[in-house]
Amino acid sequence: MSMNKNALNVLGIIVISFVVFFTGCVEEKEESFQLKLEGVLVSMDVDKDTIIEQKFNKLLNDSITMINSNDESVTFVTKKPVSEDIIDSFMYNYGESTVTGNRVTLKTTKKRVICSFLGDKLESDVVPTFYNGTEMYEIRKNVSLKAINNVLAQVNGSVASKNGKPIFIEGVSPETMDLVIGILKDRIEMFHFLQNVRFHKYGNSIIIVDAPSMFVADAMDILGETGKFELRIKTEVTKKIKANESYSNITKISKHVLYGDSIKNVSAYPEKSGNIWVVPLQLSETGAIKFREAAIKTGLVEDPSSHEVIMLLNEKVIFFAPFSPELAEAIKDKPIYNLVMSTGTGDEEIAKGLILHLKASMLPVNVKVVQSAELSVL
Repeated sequence: MSMNKNALNVLGIIVISFVVFFTGCVEEKEESFQLKLEGVLVSMDVDKDTIIEQKFNKLLNDSITMINSNDESVTFVTKKPVSEDIIDSFMYNYGESTVTGNRVTLKTTKKRVICSFLGDKLESDVVPTFYNGTEMYEIRKNVSLKAINNVLAQVNGSVASKNGKPIFIEGVSPETMDLVIGILKDRIEMFHFLQNVRFHKYGNSIIIVDAPSMFVADAMDILGETGKFELRIKTEVTKKIKANESYSNITKISKHVLYGDSIKNVSAYPEKSGNIWVVPLQLSETGAIKFREAAIKTGLVEDPSSHEVIMLLNEKVIFFAPFSPELAEAIKDKPIYNLVMSTGTGDEEIAKGLILHLKASMLPVNVKVVQSAELSVL
């Protein structure tokens, strides 16, 4: 039996149409996995004056006497006259100071003092928040109730209680969960094949992610395997840093400065300055203040070549380099918002890798994949 070309073409169209229609009806597989956000919410009974008194007793190596305290400032006197430069070098996010002879006034608040104190002791970002109508503090790392009470006991404080139970919740605030989801969505949009990924909040610490099964491994890599970025300044000038240095060793020879959420913006592409590849980045206002205060406190501004800036991801060193003398001089007077990280004259890919690390790390808390399960979606 013969069939003309037109008939063959029509048959081909019918077959193709049937295949397309059938494929569209095939059950699409999705996999749902969970991301766990690390952090705790805690309410506490602690006096800001006690924190300041203990802090400056230690810094000045002498006792101070508190003479006035309110919601916006505290005033104390020292036994000997002290300069404003000395007080400012100690501040580390405690606020602005005015010094007259041996009378010191700090313009600060209780929340700022507590966040600075806990952040310094726990090496974590600490932010004030309200949760279920209660004033609380979000500690952006996993830390036990016992550890927090041990720190607060140093200033005669403790975790607050309600009905005999400590006000301590594992997880983060709804605002932080929304912030993380927003950053993860921005990250996903860079990958066009992952447009069908969906996010759902569950409780205080779990984000459920739905993604097509064929791309779930990519989604897990992009969203779940990106650890927390940390910037530190080396304090032990006689010690050398190695790329494979353990995190415990790094913490012994350096000072925590900030985490990835203090980075406001990172250049999308590396730039070339002469024959040097550089990565421009911009710090947030809080990040710039933290960086300046840490640079002064660690002695970096006086000896920049001996105090390297160290970048870590997943507690592994990804970059370290000395601070430029020009920038060290400039940061003495005011916070610097725009920084340039030099990766040297080597391959451009090194600079690109640093950019990917920085962009992957701009989360306020650490996020880990904890579970996955396959779902059927019609």
